[in-house]
Amino acid sequence: MKISLTTQNLILETPEMEDLQAFKDFESRNALHLAKWESTSYLESKGDYESCLDSWKNECELGKSVRFFLKPKENPEMIIGMCNFTQIFRGGFQACYLGYNIDHAYEGKGLMFEAAENGIRYMFEELEVHRIMANYMPVNVRSAKLLSRLGFSVEGFAKNYLSINGRWEDHVLNGLTLEKWKDDHSFDKIIMNSISALHFREAYIEDVEEIVALLFEDELGQKREKLSDPLPESYNVAFAKIRSNPNNELIVAELNHVLVGVMQITYLQHLTFQGGIAAHFEGVRIRKEYQNHGYGTRMFQWAIERAKDRGCHRVQLMTDKNRSAAKKFYEQLGFSATHEGMKLFI
Repeated sequence: MKISLTTQNLILETPEMEDLQAFKDFESRNALHLAKWESTSYLESKGDYESCLDSWKNECELGKSVRFFLKPKENPEMIIGMCNFTQIFRGGFQACYLGYNIDHAYEGKGLMFEAAENGIRYMFEELEVHRIMANYMPVNVRSAKLLSRLGFSVEGFAKNYLSINGRWEDHVLNGLTLEKWKDDHSFDKIIMNSISALHFREAYIEDVEEIVALLFEDELGQKREKLSDPLPESYNVAFAKIRSNPNNELIVAELNHVLVGVMQITYLQHLTFQGGIAAHFEGVRIRKEYQNHGYGTRMFQWAIERAKDRGCHRVQLMTDKNRSAAKKFYEQLGFSATHEGMKLFI
């Protein structure tokens, strides 16, 4: 039974005989690159390429292993790596071993993490294993970082564990349990990690079209007006005026290079406060699918700290009196309602 998984950049497929030439090409390109990390060659132990593929296919059908060839989406006839889950134990153990390699030309691009992450998900969710084990030589820094990023914990150290190129090498022993994996992939933890990864910066001219589309969405994520294509030049002119005034800032929030929020900050001098400065927030929007998860709160916290750094004595904003949910949100941030809007002394 052929297993196929699709990720952002890859296709993961269990071996078939039609992979024969691509398999040979991969081995030929990477013979020296992989020799320093691998024990006795699987080709030596299984025979030739054909019998190796046949053996792997039979193992998969018998439930003894799941071996994935990594194929780039743009060239699915090519093999650029492997992600293998072998020695699948059932009964009271319910465990397997993870092994992997990748073409030297594709190292450092995050593809091994992408493949292993999805393979691990398949093993836990579909094959219902309880533990995945993976080991690496102490000098293999890339493997150490990869397994740590995948959630594995170091569980031991084995002297003279495997024979690599005729030499018995020590290995660091790692494990990942189903409970740990579920905890790491819980919705709350994912949200908290992504909130901490929010990046704030001043907007670029290239952001204008996306900002305008976001500003013209209501709370239900529906368009208030149909923006023409291309974007009217008046928006670019307005952006240029905002950027040219040192008392105006147009701030965007990014998550993994996706624009998820926008806010305009205007700094105002107040004679009644002996020339003190107030920061006025407006045009605040969070992309619909990111609402109600803490991203808006994080953006306001960042903007308030920015206002403090500018020497502001208060921040203020206007809100529709009928928007009770928005009013409650601002109150939770510390704002107080006034006849002019909502203010927060800082």
